[in-house]
Amino acid sequence: METWQDVKDFFFPALQDTETGQRFFTTTQALAWANAGLWELGQHAQYYDLVETQNTADADAAYFYGPDGLPPYGLWRVEIDDEAIRPTTIEMVTGLDRTWESRTGQPGFYYLNDSLEAMDHSQISLWEKPDGIYELRTYAYGVPAQVSDSADTDSLQVPQWAIYGVLWYMLSEAFLADTRRQSLDASGFYRMLYDDTLERLQDRANSRLNKRWVVAGEGHKFDKGFWSNLPDTITGP
Repeated sequence: METWQDVKDFFFPALQDTETGQRFFTTTQALAWANAGLWELGQHAQYYDLVETQNTADADAAYFYGPDGLPPYGLWRVEIDDEAIRPTTIEMVTGLDRTWESRTGQPGFYYLNDSLEAMDHSQISLWEKPDGIYELRTYAYGVPAQVSDSADTDSLQVPQWAIYGVLWYMLSEAFLADTRRQSLDASGFYRMLYDDTLERLQDRANSRLNKRWVVAGEGHKFDKGFWSNLPDTITGP
């Protein structure tokens, strides 16, 4: 199983239905459940790494990141010309300098600015305002792209073994719906399978790096060797 068409080929027969007949559920309903499942997997497992690079403009402080309609989760690093800059808040910036809004230079801080735009966008502001062109790179946990019947041969943006989790989510919602196929027992069973897939995906995402560092002893040495904190491979989404 790899594509949206593959998922539909499992989904409709499991409900004693067909994609063309659609006696109980439409493709629109199936799409909504599939995209909700993908969104939930991305939000709770944070497995989909999203790195974007763009150039700053002179005296322009605000920049969007992430695709429209799919705001990323957990922005965790921002770089200017390959150097990390520090997170802050608008309250701290205004308290540092009364002339903060007119200050320009190489940015050293960033703060979230989502409230200035629609909820389907993500935006940060840089301080100081760039005084020229810099390379801005953002690192966040992204939301998997939505599936569509117009591109049903495209692969789902989820590890192949976890695609079944999307199917389990869809079947759980379908058997919960008020139709002649309603079965609360079946819905609970498929929800259990979905939760199992989610937990394993969370384990996979959390094990990419050892996230807990412990400082112990004189000299502030880590209790683990440096190389043990690197992943075996750097995988794509």
